[in-house]
Amino acid sequence: MIEIFDDIFLHCADIGARSGLSEHWKSYKKNLKVDAFEPDQSAFDGGARTINNITWLPFGLASKTGKHKFYLLKGRSGSSLYPVNEEILKNYTARSYWELEKIIEIDFYSFSDCINKFNREVPELIKLDTQGSELDILQSLGNEHWDNILCIETEIEFEELYKNQPLFSDIDQFLRSKGFTLFDIRTHRSYLMEDNKRNYYLRKYLSFETGRHDLSAKLLAGDALYIRIDNKYLFRTKETTLKYVLIFLIYHYYDYAIRLILNARERSVITSSEFEYILSFIKSKSPKPRFYQRSSGLLRKLIVLLTHLDNTLRRKIGLKRHKFERIGWSLRKWPNL
Repeated sequence: MIEIFDDIFLHCADIGARSGLSEHWKSYKKNLKVDAFEPDQSAFDGGARTINNITWLPFGLASKTGKHKFYLLKGRSGSSLYPVNEEILKNYTARSYWELEKIIEIDFYSFSDCINKFNREVPELIKLDTQGSELDILQSLGNEHWDNILCIETEIEFEELYKNQPLFSDIDQFLRSKGFTLFDIRTHRSYLMEDNKRNYYLRKYLSFETGRHDLSAKLLAGDALYIRIDNKYLFRTKETTLKYVLIFLIYHYYDYAIRLILNARERSVITSSEFEYILSFIKSKSPKPRFYQRSSGLLRKLIVLLTHLDNTLRRKIGLKRHKFERIGWSLRKWPNL
């Protein structure tokens, strides 16, 4: 059978793309056509442009087309259309990151104006990382463009890290009104600072050099994943169904991918032979279960017990397994699980 995914391309918008393509996108890069937006010219001139099928657009998106003030910070990745909220940020983040370097005025486009002016494809998958202006950008999409969007990964804040920025609750309410379902939140937490010193109170009063799982840290921000899972979209065409398979695999929802193709076969959206091929494709991308995860009965219980004892021993003597581990669609460590 001809490779069924050879001619399937997800049209993507990576808004705030200074770091290049996300790690969880790279495994499927041959099936992505990406418009990468980055208004910081120094990032655009850097080495991030290393993946084929990416069109780099050296400007930003905003609530409306025109010149906007852009707050350029010493930590470039924190630069924003919103001014920083020093009273909050000084409690959690080093001054070297959020301190203002200068304010510049540059041209921005609304999302719909950009699509129309530059004849870009309406994206099916959107990633936003714009330090507080994510909702403004989403609201700048005209109604005529929303029907094409299947999945949105967006940065969110639970605290007003930038003055007068929309928070997670505002984004969540808006995207739910557009028919999207919240699938996941990747969190960012921080311990309190004082005098620009990280983990100040833990270090000074509790003798902890670093935090750990039983020392709670304040939830500040994160990334939220929204997917439109109405049957009207899931089974609109065979091509759309296959694009959903790719989305579920990119974000490691293997059970959703399998249920999708089972339902697609029942609805005659795909044939039985296509189902078998896609299922084998999903299996090839899935992580493989370890031996004890395959086992059953007494043997499995024994292995789980030995694993628990091993973890307990490691904790008692202060050893860690890994600094980072894969959690869903990203590599994370505490306190940012």
